[in-house]
Amino acid sequence: MYEKNVKDIIEFVTEKCSKKSLEMHLKKGNPKITDCKLAGIPYIPLNGQYPVDSETGEMLYLLVQINFSDIPHLPDYPTEGILQIFIGGNDLYGCDFDNPQSQKSWRAVFYENVSEPMAEEEIIRLMDSLKHVDGEVMLPFEKPGESYIIEFEEKNMPIPTEDYRFEKTLFDNCSKLMPEECAGASGWLDLPDEMTDLLYESLSGTGSRIGGYPGFTQFDPRNCCEELENYELFIQIDSDGDGRECFIMWGDSGIANFFIDPEDLKRKDFSKLIYNWDCC
Repeated sequence: MYEKNVKDIIEFVTEKCSKKSLEMHLKKGNPKITDCKLAGIPYIPLNGQYPVDSETGEMLYLLVQINFSDIPHLPDYPTEGILQIFIGGNDLYGCDFDNPQSQKSWRAVFYENVSEPMAEEEIIRLMDSLKHVDGEVMLPFEKPGESYIIEFEEKNMPIPTEDYRFEKTLFDNCSKLMPEECAGASGWLDLPDEMTDLLYESLSGTGSRIGGYPGFTQFDPRNCCEELENYELFIQIDSDGDGRECFIMWGDSGIANFFIDPEDLKRKDFSKLIYNWDCC
C-alpha cells in the first residue's frame, strides 16, 4: 500500500543525505602483519610497545587493523599509516559506558609512519607474556586465536533509520512524499507499521564499515548528549560470520561503533574516539 511513498522517500534520502563509506566484508585467511584485518596479531614496530590496560596492566586484544595505504580513500581520512583498535577481555569488552572516551581498557593506536615491524614470533611471545590474569577472558570473537581478512567495497550510503538525525531529515524534507493519513505523525515510528517496516528494511545501518552512517540495536548515544552531536561514525564492526560459523558476536547479535569529531579526523587525532556497543 505504501510502496510508492517509501520508494520516493528512499530516492530522496539517497540523493540528498548520503555519505561515502567503505563496507567491510570478512573472510577467513592469513593476513600479513601489516594487512587490514579483524583480530589476530597486530603490527608492532621494532622496539614498540604492546597496548595494555592502563589500570591492570593486562593485555588488550586487537579488534581491527586498517592500513590506509591499502584501501580506497575517504575524504579527510589518512591516506597512509596503520590504525589499530584494541579492546579489553572483560564482560564489557573494555568499554566504559559512563565515559566512552576513556581508553583505559581499550585503545586506538595510529602509526602514521609504518616502519620495519617486530618479528611476528616476537609479537606472539610479547602477547603471551601479557596474558589476561584477572579471571576469564571475554571477547566478541568466537575463535580468539583466528584472524580474518577484510575486503572493502565503496558505497554511497543513505542515512539509516537508526541515526538520530533520520527523523528530522524525514519530516523536514519528505513530508510531502507521505500519504495524507500520516499528516499528524510526530515521529517516524508514528507512521503506519507497513511504512516503518519498509523504511527500516531499506535504510538500515547494519554492517561493518569505515565512514558512512552508524547502526544500532538499541539507540544512538549521540542523541543523549549535546557534546557528541557533531561526532560522526569512524569505524563500525557488526556481528558477522560466513553463514556456517560466527566470526564475531557482540553480546546478543550486537554492533560496535567508534565515533570521531570531524576536526580530530582531519588532524589524525584518535585519542578522543567514542566507543559504544549495544546488543538486542
